[in-house]
Amino acid sequence: MFYSKPSSLYSRFSSFYSTFFVVCLSLLLCSILPLTAFSQTTYDTSPLTPEEKSLADQFNAVYRRPVERVIPSLVNIRVYKDIQSSPFAPELEQRGIGSGCIIDKRGYLITNNHVVADTTKIEVVLSDGRSFTAIDKFLDPATDLAVVQINPAGEDLPVAQLGDSDEVKVGDIVLAMGSPFGLEQTVTSGIISYKGRQTFILGRSAYEDFLQTDADINQGNSGGPLVNLYGEVIGINSNIKSPTGVSAGYGFAIPSNIVKFVVSQLIEHKEVKRGWLGVWMAGVEELREVLAMAYHKQLFQERYKKDPSDLLKDIPDSISGVVVFDIVKNSPAAKAGMQEGDVILEVNHKKVSSSKELRNLIGILLPGTNAECRVWRQGKEITVDVLLGDSEAGKNIVKDIYPQELPSPKIEEYVPDYPSPIYPDQGPRLGVSLQILTKDMAEKLGYPVDTEGLMITSVLPGSLADEGGLLAGDIIVGVDGEKISSVEQLKEKVANADFDGKGLEIKILNAGGEQTRIIKRGAI
Repeated sequence: MFYSKPSSLYSRFSSFYSTFFVVCLSLLLCSILPLTAFSQTTYDTSPLTPEEKSLADQFNAVYRRPVERVIPSLVNIRVYKDIQSSPFAPELEQRGIGSGCIIDKRGYLITNNHVVADTTKIEVVLSDGRSFTAIDKFLDPATDLAVVQINPAGEDLPVAQLGDSDEVKVGDIVLAMGSPFGLEQTVTSGIISYKGRQTFILGRSAYEDFLQTDADINQGNSGGPLVNLYGEVIGINSNIKSPTGVSAGYGFAIPSNIVKFVVSQLIEHKEVKRGWLGVWMAGVEELREVLAMAYHKQLFQERYKKDPSDLLKDIPDSISGVVVFDIVKNSPAAKAGMQEGDVILEVNHKKVSSSKELRNLIGILLPGTNAECRVWRQGKEITVDVLLGDSEAGKNIVKDIYPQELPSPKIEEYVPDYPSPIYPDQGPRLGVSLQILTKDMAEKLGYPVDTEGLMITSVLPGSLADEGGLLAGDIIVGVDGEKISSVEQLKEKVANADFDGKGLEIKILNAGGEQTRIIKRGAI
């Protein structure tokens, strides 16, 4: 039998304690207020002492000197594209602004690929007002970097100094420079918030190893330098994450060591060549995440013909690295003696814990160079030296022997990419195949049975979804703060989205929990 207090008695006690609490609080405030609200705050309004002024000058100089070192090399970039104003002759229309910095006196400057790609004319304006028209551009979309060439015609050009991004530490003070919203020579400050950030903003096949900063970065900052307090460029500002399209304190810059690698090749060869290992791989933690989701495990098994459980069963919990689960025949890895089941721990003395990290490290090594791989194999650590091949040649080899597309379950709804020859007048498309998440599916995937959303069953390569980092198996549960439970809801959101502006904020569920992706064209 359960016992309960009579409601009337309980009410009296509740009323008594409420009144008692109010009286006590009033007495407490009366005793405190005379000491606070009615007391006079005193301020020291006397001039700073010479010692204090000296200290303030030193502090200001810490910020002022790096600005003075880099600002002369900072450039404002205005880009133009032909528009067909009449049937007979096109005319130029200004299409955007960006930033950059001069890195070679011969007339080479660095900026973002998304700033200058698909443009007819590029105008470069220096901080001293001099203006040049670009004579050439060389692009590397895989890192969102571009080199623009101007003809200095004998004029002296100020040059920025590239620093060592490997030496950057989280917490270091940095300055972001550029032309946000067209405001030339703007400088903002912040710190390094994270190193090695993967955002998938550039797409799954890109090379991302961003420095994250809370220094304000906005539209027009793209391609501008991120500078340390020594006055060295340690990154090139590339993109942001923000629900509004303006800085929310999450900016991303391409590390200067990647910039050095890309720039040297673009200047010398007009293209970028990258090393190739020739393995199928997955991080130990990535495999554990795959195992946690039945659908992801199914896709992995169907694509790679491997069971993630088998790959992990002999690897101790203390091991963190990248598992080699298949090797391309006659590839550099095969010739070096690498074996299936090897766990790569380091490359050239740099630790790796994910397939993306390993790919990035190999991607900034030239074909024909040596990669010293520290490998865990059957309980022992050994060194495997790999003479790297060429990534483009590797792609041609792989595409002949391996299916490129993930197998997909039955498609109930398909949202094609934009522009679409089938739906030319129906606005933008996300580029995903979808299934409504049922209770049975949610239960099998390990979600609460009342979870509502749309499962992505495939992603169209090169689509907005692909560029935004959406993957097969992700569950779309919300868009722009609203729950999503039907394809029609999603279609309406996509049709009204400003993909050239703030983009579309999509909330997803996957093995990593609840996450947010910002889907938009370009970056900033």
